[in-house]
Amino acid sequence: VASQAEHIEVEAPIKASEVEWNKIVHKLLHGPSDQPRVYSAEQLKAVQAMRMSFPDENQVPEQELLRFLRARDFNVEASTRLLQKAVEWREKAKPQSIPLEAVRHVFDKGSVFVHGVDRVNRPVIWLFGRNHHRGDNDVAVQGTLWAIEAAIRRLPDDKESYTVITDLNGYGFANLDSKWCFSVIEFVQNYYPERLAMLLIINAPTAFWVLWKMIKGLLAERTRSKIHFIGSDYKTRLPALVPEAHIPVSLGGTCQDNPQAWIQAELGPPPAPPSKK
Repeated sequence: VASQAEHIEVEAPIKASEVEWNKIVHKLLHGPSDQPRVYSAEQLKAVQAMRMSFPDENQVPEQELLRFLRARDFNVEASTRLLQKAVEWREKAKPQSIPLEAVRHVFDKGSVFVHGVDRVNRPVIWLFGRNHHRGDNDVAVQGTLWAIEAAIRRLPDDKESYTVITDLNGYGFANLDSKWCFSVIEFVQNYYPERLAMLLIINAPTAFWVLWKMIKGLLAERTRSKIHFIGSDYKTRLPALVPEAHIPVSLGGTCQDNPQAWIQAELGPPPAPPSKK
């Protein structure tokens, strides 16, 4: 496990020189995600062809068609299948309707927080791995969906993707949860394609590399290219991507907000634990 971790960390951006790191930062902030695009005549024909399967523009606006087409390199048949499955899933799972009360546990635990924006004004989802436990899997999955939907609702008009930052300081084997990871990978790649701008993973310990070995084969190259690792000097690296005012104090920023305080302001004190018989 240790050798695997060392091998991957050597390739991680934190090992890059300042010049290389600056190139990575520029790519993450000013790459193709959310940038104005000029589509070719063939690509516009693909949009028209796909619209035949989704005639309701209120249910499936053009930007939705384009995101799913980009996710499948403008293969109309593959994009149509992907979007149809996503539409069916949304009708069944109703992620946009998950009540905050149903998932407040993940905020009380401090494992998820939707707060602030990155340097190009994309909403940020913060994940704190040390506060996640395998026994919380069901509510954690629902809480993650709530967070994704909340980030999408907060998107400015000129953006269509969000940033995720995962803090793995203090993460151990008790927090390792492959089932949750498998669910999130499915969401990101199949139901919310082209919504993830970047995923930053901070201070990944040995326990994480065990999980990484299990899940990396499930990641499409498009997804893998958006994942970047930051090591022990995250306090100097992270501000290049997120304003210090939006970075938690625990990660070297000046933001005093936290998920526990936020959820109590929204819903009041946490409910009492069930009494033991």
